[in-house]
Amino acid sequence: MSASEEEINDEVWKKFLRKHLQVVLFIIIVGIGVVIGGIFVFLWVVENSQKLGLVPTALGQWTIGYTVTFILEVILWEFIFIGIPLIIVAVITVYWWHKLPDDEREEYEREPKKKGPRRRLILGSGSGLISLTVFLTWLIIVWNDGMWNIAFQNWTINYLVYSTLTAILWDLLIIGIPVTIIVFLWIRREMKEES
Repeated sequence: MSASEEEINDEVWKKFLRKHLQVVLFIIIVGIGVVIGGIFVFLWVVENSQKLGLVPTALGQWTIGYTVTFILEVILWEFIFIGIPLIIVAVITVYWWHKLPDDEREEYEREPKKKGPRRRLILGSGSGLISLTVFLTWLIIVWNDGMWNIAFQNWTINYLVYSTLTAILWDLLIIGIPVTIIVFLWIRREMKEES
């Protein structure tokens, strides 16, 4: 892609951002809400599954049957509380997209696709690096909590869930703050250039 094509491509999406900033912010807020809501639904299922006796609290007592029951329970409640509202928002977003004037929508759809080799992160894909980072953070939390030399049968499911969630949140905090600052600075710079 030549430099002029990149500039045209950037201009098209800058125009889109200027015109539809509220929709883009709405989609970002919905995405953040889905992640937070998914975490709370998961924690709710963990607590209620133990209270209702669907799964034991001690990890050493778990079986394949308990694991399958727990996974199905999580899928069911995540779909009801997160999946259905997300499908509704996706339908509304697609409806909004198709309500845009034809010439404007075609301008965004005609944008040339960037072709070239896909960049892979250190471990072959982004998800591998993210999983490794969360796992290493989780190991630090387990060590810090004094659970390093405690047998798994003495762990509770609550500890496993909350320590994993804590690791994810720490990683999001460490990575999320700089990314959020960069995105806001970029949007601010783009808005100033247009003025």
